[in-house]
Amino acid sequence: MKLKLTVAVMLLALLSLGTWGTPIMVPNATADLDPVEGPSRNSVLSDGDVVQMTIPVLEDEGVSNSSPDTNFHGNIVGGGLFVGLEPNEDTVTRSWLKFDLTHVPKEVAIQSATLYAHLNGEYLVYDDEDAPIGAYFSPDSTWSETTITWNNQPSLEDTPSDFIDSPASPDMFDPQNWYGWDVTADVRMTLEDNKILTEVLKATDESANISCFKYFTEDEYYHFNASYLALEYTTPEMTNLAVDGHSTSPLKDYIQDSTPIISWGVTDPDTNEFQRDYEVEVWNNEHFNDTNLWRQSHTNITTIHDGGTSLNTHPFARDDEVRLQMKFPSSMISRSGIVDKLYFTTVNDGTAVLENLQVYMLNLDSDVDLTTDFETNYGGKTPVQVLSREVYEASVVDGLFVVDIENTFMCSIDMALLIEFRLTNNTGDLIRLSLTSSGGPGSSAAVTGPGSYTETTAIYAMQRTYNLRLGIATTDTLYSTGVFANVYPFGVDPGTPGVFQLKYNKSLIADSGTIDKLYFRTLDTAEIVYENFTVYLVETPRLGGLSTTPSENYGGVTPTKVLEAEEYVVHNLGLCLVIDIDNIFHYNNENDLLVELRWDALISGSARIRFTVDTGGYRMWNLTVTNPLVGTDTSAYDMLFDFVHFENVIEYAGTALVNATEYYVRARTSDSTGIWTSWSELEFKYEKLVSTPEWESPVAIPDPVTLGNEVEVSINVTYFLGIDTVLIEYGGSNYTMVGTGDIYTYAWTPTAVGNVTYAIYMESEIGTWSTASGVFEVLPAQILPFGDYTLYIIIGAGAVVLVVVLVVLKKRAASGGKKK
Repeated sequence: MKLKLTVAVMLLALLSLGTWGTPIMVPNATADLDPVEGPSRNSVLSDGDVVQMTIPVLEDEGVSNSSPDTNFHGNIVGGGLFVGLEPNEDTVTRSWLKFDLTHVPKEVAIQSATLYAHLNGEYLVYDDEDAPIGAYFSPDSTWSETTITWNNQPSLEDTPSDFIDSPASPDMFDPQNWYGWDVTADVRMTLEDNKILTEVLKATDESANISCFKYFTEDEYYHFNASYLALEYTTPEMTNLAVDGHSTSPLKDYIQDSTPIISWGVTDPDTNEFQRDYEVEVWNNEHFNDTNLWRQSHTNITTIHDGGTSLNTHPFARDDEVRLQMKFPSSMISRSGIVDKLYFTTVNDGTAVLENLQVYMLNLDSDVDLTTDFETNYGGKTPVQVLSREVYEASVVDGLFVVDIENTFMCSIDMALLIEFRLTNNTGDLIRLSLTSSGGPGSSAAVTGPGSYTETTAIYAMQRTYNLRLGIATTDTLYSTGVFANVYPFGVDPGTPGVFQLKYNKSLIADSGTIDKLYFRTLDTAEIVYENFTVYLVETPRLGGLSTTPSENYGGVTPTKVLEAEEYVVHNLGLCLVIDIDNIFHYNNENDLLVELRWDALISGSARIRFTVDTGGYRMWNLTVTNPLVGTDTSAYDMLFDFVHFENVIEYAGTALVNATEYYVRARTSDSTGIWTSWSELEFKYEKLVSTPEWESPVAIPDPVTLGNEVEVSINVTYFLGIDTVLIEYGGSNYTMVGTGDIYTYAWTPTAVGNVTYAIYMESEIGTWSTASGVFEVLPAQILPFGDYTLYIIIGAGAVVLVVVLVVLKKRAASGGKKK
């Protein structure tokens, strides 16, 4: 039954006990801590499917006007997040929720965004009633769950982004269920702004005469039923993979070029999506497991650990629930970068089918080994969820078990790395992972069996180091080995303007393409806020050092403005300051790259950037740190670039193809989130032919033709692989002949008397040519004198002379010609 006690009693218990007391109706303790199945995520994916990116709540807390200066952090009985009304006592409560979107690419084409909250319990004061609850956007995310109160809560929108008002009361809300609010517009706006989203759950009419309270699950109450955002986006689909434009037999079986062009298309249900990257491989067998002749990829693979020879069934060689954490100390992390894939070595083959797979990653300050307390292992931080799938298939490729994650996590060379897997089952092949079973340097903690998916305590924590490689999507410039760091330009005096330039020798940048993000390695965790912030990029031909006059460093090239914002937050991901620019600047890697930052004022924050000296980089500054400073030097900052590769046509540049040999090409692409399509595969044969189209002598009808009348030239052309093009040349120009079956024709009206010589060029589908030629006569249009061939027609009193000229037609054979 539902208890009906006054709000005064309820709040008295809260204030006196420091928590929600016994008057609050909550489910029994056992049911209360059981995870409730959330909304469906994704089943086994096909290309083009809608998938879900999950963003767990960063901070959450309730506020009440009846205790306007009280912060309720730590008061979690009942669920922790209260939303309710008690008009008889003028009590209103709200719950504030904050989500960190800094790791989400601003270009991701969000189809929908839903805020999900789990209703843990309810407290109905007088009547069995429900009140509509809305999700309200707040533009101010500076609040903290440990300090927010009713009196200091930020402002919020007057109109809800979405609200729930059906079914009718009392069935509007039922405990132990998930409820969702559409916040798509809010998320899209936040991705373009500071990437920290705040939503407020509250009654849509806080003056309503309805007495009811709802208790949604707070993260500190029970992490697995905490609120989260579900961002839906579509996966791309690769189409039309072709070699030299051919994708079907017989033409793909007679590729003529030893360096053929490989091309493809990409489709996505969301027209705003784009191809971020691609991978293309050419092999000598259909299983793609023998000799790799060529590979074009921009993912850089870095090895974290590769010395383990033992095998473990955790987490992918069990057909039951698993929760496992693995940790790698900072000494094992050799580079920073956005992680695209996880590679684990194994002796098994096959494909795992993992149910309810959740993958999290986290940078940690401490290198200490993992404990059996999963939550303690987070070090007080919130991990980034890089994959969430209801059913996920992962296969072994060349001895590596590959997990393709969303490109939302920045791994830091200066911090320890934690990876967590949670799954409820593996219905596919059981894959044992290789590891070093004892002695470190890494550690792992795990629990298996029923209930392990949401278990908070591991059954073991020990020094086990899994063999791991990371696929890194970013491109490095420099990594400083020392501790040199400088506050230019992210630690200048607040309120002061400035200009700062960096130039990198092209040899330092091992890639070309469209630049999407700039990452600066920092020693600090601060985020930097600028007023009127602008970023320019230019591929400058200027060599050597920089001038203190910024425009002289452009080398005569007009810079491209890639970012302009009245207020811009430079976020800090994994000790990298991130500037997310418009992907409109293509760097060809033919000249040096110049980066220019301009601002009217630094509002807040300060961070030191790592650098080296005399390594191929240069900088120029005009800014204020205590005093106005202007200068140049040969300092090169540690910077990473995120390139976008739009191209879908590339030339094969691998091992020389052998004539009359079959080959196998496969390709795939990734979208703005870094999720890859399935491999698209095609078999082709390189077989050089010298045969040319066959033809019968061309015919002109009529021949001769009278000036002013039309003539049509036709020719019969065949080739066993087909005809691509037939051209006719006369008067110094080429014209395309129209084909019907094997007959190609072209008609025109000659403009001069005399013999007309023409040539016909015939191209086969594989690019070989034949040539034919012919000639016909054009006679003048005139009336001949009277004679044997004159016919008189008398009409009325006048006479018109009609001359019929009999002409003996002569067939003129065509021969000779040349390739066009």
